[in-house]
Order: sequence, then structure tokens, then C-alpha cells
Amino acid sequence: MAEKMLKTKENVERIDESLSENVQTYDSFSTQQDELKISDFSAFIHIMKVSVTAGILFMPNTFRKTGYVMSVICGLLIGVIYMHNSVILVQCSQILCRHHRLPNLDLAQTVEVSFLTGPENTRWCARGFAIFTNIIICFIQYSEVVIYILYVASSFQQVIEYYGNIVMNIRIYVLIFFPIYCCLILVPNFKYLVPFSIFGTIFFIVGITISLIYFLEDFPSLKRLDAFTNVRSVPIFLTIFLYALHNITILLPLENIMHNPTNLPRLIIISTLFNTIIYIIFGFLGYNKYKNTCDTVIKNLPLDEV
Repeated sequence: MAEKMLKTKENVERIDESLSENVQTYDSFSTQQDELKISDFSAFIHIMKVSVTAGILFMPNTFRKTGYVMSVICGLLIGVIYMHNSVILVQCSQILCRHHRLPNLDLAQTVEVSFLTGPENTRWCARGFAIFTNIIICFIQYSEVVIYILYVASSFQQVIEYYGNIVMNIRIYVLIFFPIYCCLILVPNFKYLVPFSIFGTIFFIVGITISLIYFLEDFPSLKRLDAFTNVRSVPIFLTIFLYALHNITILLPLENIMHNPTNLPRLIIISTLFNTIIYIIFGFLGYNKYKNTCDTVIKNLPLDEV
């Protein structure tokens, strides 16, 4: 890949003359090996598993802070913007692969080649922005893992303290589950993670369904809810909703190992629409059931019925 990137830099002066020819004669996906490729269904499961995670449990609390009308408007807006940007990213990566005769590109490489294809006075920024992109990706992944680990640890802590009368620091729970996280992180290919994603998605759907049953039980009146609250809470809602929705760092790695990468934009549209609607419904019903909801609505559910 490094040699191909160097060749791209050497040929950048004649890009404009060869673009149309490259697009018509080069198929980047046909040059990729079929080993460890995944199907559209497997890719869709991975996208859903990354998107529909613990972030959905924060939705009722964000509805409380922003108001249900403003939350619905902002949620739909973020969903459309995110879906558009994700599809454009994947399509740009595929076009750049054809233009520069590259087999595949990750996110940082897509940024670098985009700058190399752009105006001459910005091409010197290509390498710097590629490095900056990798730094941002590492920061995002690290923060997501930390949040997820703390959520799992706090959930088990709540149940064990209620039933076992055992009080331990949350750090102990983090250390208990640490070997499991390490085993999953060391899995080398998305294909091997498909069973884990399937089981994780099934269990999560079961959990969300149980939560919705509680939300719909003894359905309260909507008149007591706030349609709008403080406008200063809108950035908080946008941040949390985008955190819960986004899976952009996994899209290009998935594309590079799919049997039919051209179908990825379609999968992104379907998953984003589905997730946006689910988040809005879950957030609204959770806020309606528990107006003074906790940071994660699961803490409002009755423990004596577990």
C-alpha cells in the first residue's frame, strides 16, 4: 500500500488527464483477495452492533434536558446529516480507488489521497491531515471503549449490590471484565467477530424490548412533559445523539473486506434510518415514563423484577 501511495503522489500531476480513463478501465474491488470476505448481511450486523449500543440508554435523559419536540427535530436532523456524510465518505473512497488504481483505502488514506487530488496549493497538507485523522480515530475509539466498560461495570455493580449485598469499588468490576475485553480486541478480522455481533445484537434487542414494555405499561399523560426547555441543552443532545448513532470509523474497514462493497451505501442508509427512528422512539417513551430519568434509563427500571 505504501508503494501504491507513493506512486499516486508521483502521478498526481497527470491525474486530470487520466481520470476518465481510469474510471472506465479499473475495478479496484476485482483486485482484492476473496479470503476472509464477509457478506452484506454480516456487514449490516456489524454496522447495527456498532450503532445500537449503550448510547441508546442515554436518550430519555437527553429528551428531559432538551424537551421532546426539540429532541425529535434535532434527532432527525442529526440522522440525515450523518447518513449523508457517511454515504459520501464511502463513495469518495471508492472513486479515489478507481482514479488512482488503488485496491482499497482506509479513512486516513482517503483523506490523504483526497488532498493529493485537490488543488496544488493544498497538496502539501495531505500527510499531515492523514496523521491527524488517525489521532482523532484513536481518541474516538478510546473514549467509546472507556464509556462502554464503565457502563457494563456500573450495571453489574447495581445488580450484584442489590441481590448479593456485596459492595465493591467499580474499579474491581472493570478489572473482572478486563480479560474479556482483551480477548475481543485481539480478534484479527471482522469475519470472526460476526457471531459475537449477532449474539450481542440479539441480547440487546431483548433488553430494549423489555425496557419498552415497562415504558408502555401504565402509559402516563403527555401533558406533563416539556416540549421545549433551555436552548443551551441542545448541544448536549446533539453530542449524545451523535455518539449513540455514529459508526463512521468502521465503514471503510468493512468496505475493504466485503464481497460487494458497492452495496455498503445502501446498508448505511437502511441502518441509519432504522437507528434514528429507534433512538427517537426509545428516548421519547423513556422520558414519558420517567420524567425525572437518571443518566441511563435502565437505572429507573425496578430491580425487584429482574
